[in-house]
Amino acid sequence: MKSFDYSTYLSPFTWRYGSKEMREIWSEINKRKLWRKVWTELARAENKLGLVSKDELDDIVKHKDDIDIEKAQEIEKEIYHDVMAEIKVYSSQCKIGGGKIHLGATSTDVIDNADILQIKEALGLIQLALGMKIPKKPPQE
Repeated sequence: MKSFDYSTYLSPFTWRYGSKEMREIWSEINKRKLWRKVWTELARAENKLGLVSKDELDDIVKHKDDIDIEKAQEIEKEIYHDVMAEIKVYSSQCKIGGGKIHLGATSTDVIDNADILQIKEALGLIQLALGMKIPKKPPQE
């Protein structure tokens, strides 16, 4: 078991009840990867509309997994905004497409969509643990 610093909030899910897979889903790294997934998919859609060039899109996709939490936290200490700090880090990594990463989006757009992806993945783990089949598509009504 990992040693924790008890000076900040901890949950029993941190060490007792949360599985390794569940902790990975809700990790800071995964959260930022999902933010970048949202920005990447936004750029794909904007590419189809002619708002993001192929070179810009390729650059954004190329750096989607280059998470640098330490750099983002340094920036966040200055600006007090986690999403904007991640945008600054991501855009600095994307020399060609960096200026288009958050084009037309709000922080809430990014956070809410990433949260939905985390919840869906977490519920999938719970369904597997309960022995339930996971449907590929929602049932048609």
